[in-house]
Amino acid sequence: MMISSTRASYETKTRARRELTRALAAGRLVRPDACQDCSARPSKALHGHHEDYSKALEVVWLCSRCHGVRHRASTVRPESASASGSTIQFPRALWVKVGVLAARTGQSKRNVVIDAIRQYLDRERAA
Repeated sequence: MMISSTRASYETKTRARRELTRALAAGRLVRPDACQDCSARPSKALHGHHEDYSKALEVVWLCSRCHGVRHRASTVRPESASASGSTIQFPRALWVKVGVLAARTGQSKRNVVIDAIRQYLDRERAA
């Protein structure tokens, strides 16, 4: 019987979450008090965010707000990277600023990002 990749992905996520919950309950892992991104000390428990579900006990501890930002991060797919599937991750707040600059200059968001990267690389080469 062949398992679809979506179902296999779901099972991997479920297994990782279950293993994390058991490790916390057994005391093998301790949930910290502060968010690893913003250092806030929320009144509710921090969320364990998995970057890689195959590493169930390797999590980033985030407050609800930062966890949401991680999941809502926008992506840009550069034209040359479309075949390889590469993406560049942007925090939502930065992506909003890119949108404002794009509207102001009449460029696409993609071109605004590419221009900013080119300018940065030019400055680095000149230094």
